[in-house]
Amino acid sequence: MSKTSLVIRKKAYYMMLILIGILMLYVVRVLYIQAARGVELQAMAFEQQTRDRLIRPSRGSIYDRNMVGLALTETVAGVSVIYAQMKDVEGTARLLARELEMDEKTVYEKISRRVALVRVAQQVDTDVADRIRTMDLPGVVVDEDIRRIYPFGSLASQVIGFVGKDNQGIIGIEAKYDSFLMGSPGRILTETDVAGRYVDGSRQYRIPPVDGFDLVLTLDAVLQAYSEQAIEMLVNQKNAKRGVIILMNPSTGQIYALANKPDFDLNEPFTIQDPELAAAWDTFSQEQQMNELNRMWRNFAINDTYEPGSTFKIVTSAAGLAEGVVQLDSPFSCGGSMTVGGRQIKCWRSPRSHGGQTFVQGVQNSCKPVFRINPPSHSANFQKPLQTVHRHLLCVWTDLLCVRRCGVFFAQRGVPLVICPYFHL
Repeated sequence: MSKTSLVIRKKAYYMMLILIGILMLYVVRVLYIQAARGVELQAMAFEQQTRDRLIRPSRGSIYDRNMVGLALTETVAGVSVIYAQMKDVEGTARLLARELEMDEKTVYEKISRRVALVRVAQQVDTDVADRIRTMDLPGVVVDEDIRRIYPFGSLASQVIGFVGKDNQGIIGIEAKYDSFLMGSPGRILTETDVAGRYVDGSRQYRIPPVDGFDLVLTLDAVLQAYSEQAIEMLVNQKNAKRGVIILMNPSTGQIYALANKPDFDLNEPFTIQDPELAAAWDTFSQEQQMNELNRMWRNFAINDTYEPGSTFKIVTSAAGLAEGVVQLDSPFSCGGSMTVGGRQIKCWRSPRSHGGQTFVQGVQNSCKPVFRINPPSHSANFQKPLQTVHRHLLCVWTDLLCVRRCGVFFAQRGVPLVICPYFHL
């Protein structure tokens, strides 16, 4: 064998080894791509080759205890534009502005953005959406959408709350139970080319949304309406700034009505109801406007701290009976008023009076003189030191769970406050 042929064989051998090494590197690379990054790259390819549009889920309804709808969801439509598929941007903007009753310049600025998909309008009425759909404008897509409606307008407005344009709860029950009510969105997937245009013959894949859960409250719509009428009448009669009525089942703690006045329209939550405030609205700064809106939306029945008033007579009565300083048949006399600490305090029946009455009758009449701190001198049952009664007042207050938060679930609640256990009335 010649020296030349031996050299050629060695070169061929080394060349083959190099080729085999390169081939093995390619095999290893392919295996790495398929096994280690296969799922990741497949998802990236799917994202690049498709366009998806979100489908909003139907938000769960809110009912009263008798299944009367307080917050419902109706089906509407949303209008979007795919820039890569449009042929006449100006003409499309003009037609959409006319049908959607929007400013043409605003629509043009939206749809001329070089993005995959831009939402032009949402919560569009179905008749308007049908007209746009029949135009068959290139690049214009009409999808299903939802809109929150409140059939009773301002009924229990601070309690129920409302949602924003994205159907996310803002205040009240809508905000507190937002995660249960909102559901999960669906998607519409469409195969496209690198320019974002639909591929002929391709199919659309629809992943349906998961609707939200419905919510049933202890409120009674009829009792709520009567309560709001009553408190509105009293606010107007007394020329008060605001008023509250809470109607509760004392056995279960269920709230049948929680009325605040003034209130607002849930379907127009950003509309100021006070005429004087509305007239000066444009002169306010953005921060001032938000403060006024928050004040209007505020559920001050649970957010504000205020004295319990005559409802605290329950605690005073329990303390007096428990300490034996008063009996059910203990006699009392109401003259229409009493003097405590040099200050005259009138009974609610003043200038008339309840006259002679027992302790039970005094509680039934909610008579203030019955609950005075200085007991009648003629009664032998009132010989215990008043400090004992004062201490028992705090014990009863705690035992009745009055210093704990009640089971009223809202997005915001006030903090209970006990200043002093020594109550005079």
